[in-house]
Amino acid sequence: MMLVYLVHSEVYYALGGSTGMLVKPFYVNAFFFVSGYLLFRKFTDNKGFVSIENRENEMLKNIFFRLIIPTLLFSILIYLPKMLFHDNDLTMGGFLMDILGGMSFWFTSALTIAQLVLFLMLVMLKNKTIWVYLFMSVAVFILGYYLSQLRDSNELQAFFPWFYKVGFEYVLIMTLGGFYYRYELRIDTILKYALLPLLSCYIYILAQVQLNNHVLQYIGIAGDCNIEGFISIICGITIIVAICKRFKANSVIAYIAQNSILFYFFSGAYPAFWGLIIQRYLPITNYTGVVMVTILSLFSGGITVFFVNRFAPFMVDIRKLFK
Repeated sequence: MMLVYLVHSEVYYALGGSTGMLVKPFYVNAFFFVSGYLLFRKFTDNKGFVSIENRENEMLKNIFFRLIIPTLLFSILIYLPKMLFHDNDLTMGGFLMDILGGMSFWFTSALTIAQLVLFLMLVMLKNKTIWVYLFMSVAVFILGYYLSQLRDSNELQAFFPWFYKVGFEYVLIMTLGGFYYRYELRIDTILKYALLPLLSCYIYILAQVQLNNHVLQYIGIAGDCNIEGFISIICGITIIVAICKRFKANSVIAYIAQNSILFYFFSGAYPAFWGLIIQRYLPITNYTGVVMVTILSLFSGGITVFFVNRFAPFMVDIRKLFK
């Protein structure tokens, strides 16, 4: 999430995104991976079989109350400032497209679709191993990729509704998170020796892409993906997971991690706001300005998250309004 703020700060401070090229293959994809890890951990027994039996309502309620409703609420909250910032016209059609169509926050929209698809898979496939889900998720990924290639523009209408094509593709990344959970100890043992080769592979791919002027496609908001991009996704996620597991506990990072969805909802607004402010004092863009925008945005996001949790926790889960 800190890298999300950094990349958005580069964009809004108009530097061009030099760091973004290094982290984009994994910085958002890792969220889907971790989300899949947590989901499959919840529904996998000690024998390795995945089952949602008698817990269907629990998962559906979590998707509805902790993803769909917050996405709608925060979409309404930022709609007017966003339109004013981008100098867009205010129309009822645009409002409905942005809010009900799930166009404001592509990440939570795609995550919602991916979780709904996994819910259907969990309902249909009872007591199956992670390998069955992996096979099915590959099929769903191919469908999503095919639909994404049929897109004839990059206008928001092409992703309507709720970035569902991208969501289909991310079912595979989430299932890979479940695969990691199932074989975590074995994979971690391998990573003790494979981290440096993976890092070398990741850097080599990025270097080759730059040197040969190729386009690295790693799913993301557009849903485009090529072989080099997919390899960079796997290498990047594996590297960041391996590095994070070597960290000692840190209260600041833990706070951001525990409130990552809330931080995400402000990851565009605050970099945009502070980017404008810093540009007035540092009109010649440099990386010092980017770091300043990032720090101020994270600090502002942290304060906002604190107040939301303290005074309006229903924004994250509307069920808290009735407790």
